[in-house]
Amino acid sequence: MNSRRATGGRKPAPRCKALLLCERAIVEAGTGDVSLIGLIDTFVVPSFPAALPAFSLFLQLTDGIGRSSLFAEIHNLQDDEVVGRSGTVELNWPGRLHKLNLIVQIPPVPVSHGGMYDLIAVVDGKELDRQKF
Repeated sequence: MNSRRATGGRKPAPRCKALLLCERAIVEAGTGDVSLIGLIDTFVVPSFPAALPAFSLFLQLTDGIGRSSLFAEIHNLQDDEVVGRSGTVELNWPGRLHKLNLIVQIPPVPVSHGGMYDLIAVVDGKELDRQKF
């Protein structure tokens, strides 16, 4: 069965199996194993306004087709505004059954107050997944 035909001619979005914020992520050269250092679910700053430090976003994606582009946005949930964004990463899926482990660098993010924020992974202009912090 043609997967584009099954979705009305549109390319189906990949599936997100993991979306984790961490201080840094390391890919071991010999094995390709990924180590995530300092998983993050809360940032602590001494006062506001402040800048959250740069951090890494680890994504594991499956079921992608062809080429896609991905970026991450930080949304301030109190004011409903975008306060930060990563650069765009171009994805090229070798096959439908292939999985991609991605590390996306998130630059420092200015914040004006404490509260809840969402990190949203966007693929080809559509939300793929999100993580609150």
